[in-house]
Amino acid sequence: MHNWNDHYNDGAAHWFIGMPIMALTIALIVWLVLTALRKNTHSPLAAVTTQSSSALHVLEERFARGEIDEEEFKKRSDVLRLHRHDKH
Repeated sequence: MHNWNDHYNDGAAHWFIGMPIMALTIALIVWLVLTALRKNTHSPLAAVTTQSSSALHVLEERFARGEIDEEEFKKRSDVLRLHRHDKH
């Protein structure tokens, strides 16, 4: 006959393994929530900085691919930098 209590004799091992896993799971959930909240900030300053940085990045890529020359790159990047500083 099988004794079901045999499975519970190693309870201490379950605590030593289960508790760290539970703590790591909770920490992961908290980290994911905090990361999602930080990415969803609706600050106008953050939006302007992100848009300007993104536009400058696109401009840099176009220059690197040879789609625009150095003069055009400098002219447009100056405009973007001025626009970013005006918004702050």
